[in-house]
Amino acid sequence: MEEYKAGAIVVAAAAARTTSALQPGAPAAKPVSKTPSWVEALLTLERTNSQPDKAEVMESRLAGDFKGWSGRTTFRLENGQIWGQANSDQYSYTPALKSPKVKLSPAAMGTFWINIEGVNQRCRVKPVKLE
Repeated sequence: MEEYKAGAIVVAAAAARTTSALQPGAPAAKPVSKTPSWVEALLTLERTNSQPDKAEVMESRLAGDFKGWSGRTTFRLENGQIWGQANSDQYSYTPALKSPKVKLSPAAMGTFWINIEGVNQRCRVKPVKLE
């Protein structure tokens, strides 16, 4: 009889722990992850790179005429900065735009998007010389 009472106490204690874990305000159990830690680290890095905290936009003008980009184009801005094309896309624009306004905004993996006023495409760039 004593063994039965001791077993009932253990079962009752386990039930109390289970119900207290389901109550609001009780600490939640940590889910078990089957993904390797290095994959989790890569996913976290990708999320933080693709969603910057503040998408600060820099505005300036191109120094000179804009005729498009060819895969190796450098963009010289009036503020002295030089930005190089980071992708191999090609785009031609005719007639040339005279010193159009540009907006640079953060992209992923240390690159930026350059949006040129009057052009319906954007180009991925990286800094070459910043002043």
